[in-house]
Amino acid sequence: MPYQVSFEYYTVAPRLRKLEQENSEIAQQIYDELDRLAVEREYFNTNERDRLEAFLVGNILVGYNLSHRKKLIDVVYITELP
Repeated sequence: MPYQVSFEYYTVAPRLRKLEQENSEIAQQIYDELDRLAVEREYFNTNERDRLEAFLVGNILVGYNLSHRKKLIDVVYITELP
């Protein structure tokens, strides 16, 4: 079963909704990358420690906490780089 993806409610979810309105292509790329990670992580060792990771889409940096025990990818920040 793939990992579940969640978004930090007060900071990430509103930024992502705004990004969907302003640049739907970048927002879709972020969703696609998160979906890919959720499926890819399914096959990793679940005994690993939780850790913070990030990926870049265009000039948008997306940080997420990877929890193997909970099988969860929790997106904790989305930042636009200059």
